[in-house]
Amino acid sequence: MNETFKQFLDSCDKEISDKQSSRIKEVFTGKFSAEELTVNLIVESRIISCEFLQAYHNWLFDNYEILPKKK
Repeated sequence: MNETFKQFLDSCDKEISDKQSSRIKEVFTGKFSAEELTVNLIVESRIISCEFLQAYHNWLFDNYEILPKKK
């Protein structure tokens, strides 16, 4: 892969945004109570955070040799 961090951010943002857009169209039908909407927004923000962290983790391991610390 060996892309720069800026390239990673640009591609990651596009890919994750596309996934999020698809999920929002599927899940957010507009027929929610305030509580359900709040819960769905919290869940969506956690999903996005996990997706970005996983993508960053993968980028780091693709571009750097990361070894465990010696005890």
